Amino acid sequence: MEKKAPSSYTALSDKQLVEMTVSNPHDEKAVVYLLYERYKNLLYAIFLSYKPKDDCFDDCLQDLYILLKGTRLNWQPLASFEWRCTFGCWLRKIAVREFPKTIRRMETVVEHGTFMESIDSDAAGKAPRQIADGGGEDEERRIQMVLLVETIGRLADADRRFVILKRLEGYRSKEIAVMLQQKWLKHGIVKYNNKGCLVVPDEDYVNVCTQRAKAELKRMFAETRF
Repeated sequence: MEKKAPSSYTALSDKQLVEMTVSNPHDEKAVVYLLYERYKNLLYAIFLSYKPKDDCFDDCLQDLYILLKGTRLNWQPLASFEWRCTFGCWLRKIAVREFPKTIRRMETVVEHGTFMESIDSDAAGKAPRQIADGGGEDEERRIQMVLLVETIGRLADADRRFVILKRLEGYRSKEIAVMLQQKWLKHGIVKYNNKGCLVVPDEDYVNVCTQRAKAELKRMFAETRF
């Protein structure tokens, strides 16, 4: 069951919730509440206005979350809001600008397949998001794509499934780490390592998940060979 934001958030103003998010320590559940509860209906209406071919609303929200968090992961873009209009109006303008980009990207992923040159997409010189060109794919490669997706779905660890699929969409470790942080916050997921320390999904966590998932996928493929 999805964990709801604390009921105390409902009594707080947008400005209070934004200040809780951008101040140190960051209360990221506050912005999750803003996006996924208080302004969910508004954002969903904007999403539907583009008549998307596929249900990629969650991807739109994830990209919006990443954008507000910023490249330095310090919520600077969110902190830059100067309150010259309502927060909902400002959020709407951003969604109108950003949602079409996500929708186009996800439709391209569906059309051509979510497969790139490599699962390791952090190499220097590579575009942050690489979508495979479907024009040159032969039937054998298409079959391999289907088998890979099916095998990823059999991975027992939810984080490994999530990380691998997001890598195949073209996201880098830093971006995936932010998505995992958002996912854990949204669903109330808390994990501790074998030393009893709280785990926070960061780039290293994503890279470890990637390598373990690749090893598991390799083993699973080997077991299914005839």
